[in-house]
Amino acid sequence: QLLLDSMNFHDLKQHNVLVNPFGNVLDLCLSDLDDVRVNHVMDPFFKLDKPHPAFDCFFTIECGEIKFFPSPIFRYNFGKADFTSMNGFLSNYDWKYCLSLGLEEAVHEFYRVVNDVIEKFTPKIKEVSYSYPKWFDKVLIALIKEKNFVHSRYKMFRSQYDYELFSKLRRQCKIRSRECYRQYVDAIQESLKANLKAFWNHVNYSSGSSSLPNLMRLGNRTVVGPSGAVELFADHFSSVYDCPHPPISDPPPSSSTFSFSGFSVSEETVIRELRSLDPSKGMGPDGLPPIMLRSCSESLVHPITVLLTVLCSWAFSPRFGRFHLLLLSTKVVINLS
Repeated sequence: QLLLDSMNFHDLKQHNVLVNPFGNVLDLCLSDLDDVRVNHVMDPFFKLDKPHPAFDCFFTIECGEIKFFPSPIFRYNFGKADFTSMNGFLSNYDWKYCLSLGLEEAVHEFYRVVNDVIEKFTPKIKEVSYSYPKWFDKVLIALIKEKNFVHSRYKMFRSQYDYELFSKLRRQCKIRSRECYRQYVDAIQESLKANLKAFWNHVNYSSGSSSLPNLMRLGNRTVVGPSGAVELFADHFSSVYDCPHPPISDPPPSSSTFSFSGFSVSEETVIRELRSLDPSKGMGPDGLPPIMLRSCSESLVHPITVLLTVLCSWAFSPRFGRFHLLLLSTKVVINLS
């Protein structure tokens, strides 16, 4: 039953119908492809076992462009971003069009503008693919490479000298590895009071995951990616709350405080919370790091205040989950009027 369940889950079909001399099929040929041909092997490499006759499988697959070298993966280096130019660009940007849209469209337009600015003024660095644990230093990595080279040479020539050298290098690698790991753990423990991020980085690294799973389920529905996950959350909470989409058709008033349906958010509150963000913290799922929000607080305070006020006046509709992330990251205090 477990085999059948696994075959159904992976959409596998059994293509081997060649029976053995006893009239049975003991060997399976499982594939999710439809066009699979199974033939008897006329000239097998080894002596045949009668209950398990040898067979060949033939199938056709379409291959895209073959890349012998994988494309490098880049990420933004916000530590070297030009926040002065970024802040100047956002200060001169005309937000009237963005704030004239419906709330959902306005939120998407806000993120589009901010992400375009990040792309323009933030350098990128190549992601480092670690082949060794992160606590390995250059000395230990060099020792490991030398040990592997000597070991391969010993297997080829069976030299006693190479074996003794390999044993010596292996012993040095073990000693150095314990020392590096002890230093790594000590550094994390010493930074607990000043930088808790290092501890959680170690936890995520040890568990092999630092984010939400890519595949998420709700009932019988399965989605892939953050946008699908947001829709699942929206559908789940829509049974509790549902409301029409509020437009932002009227231009924002000239005062620094905007009030809708009993809620009010002031620009002073928003900019104070933006400036209180810890720049050493990492970005949230929306991709906006605290250092960027803090550095560009003066240019972002107006659109964020308008969007937050309208969002709050509609009781935090779950359909606008992406902007909730920004709301939580800025820790804005909503005052009942």
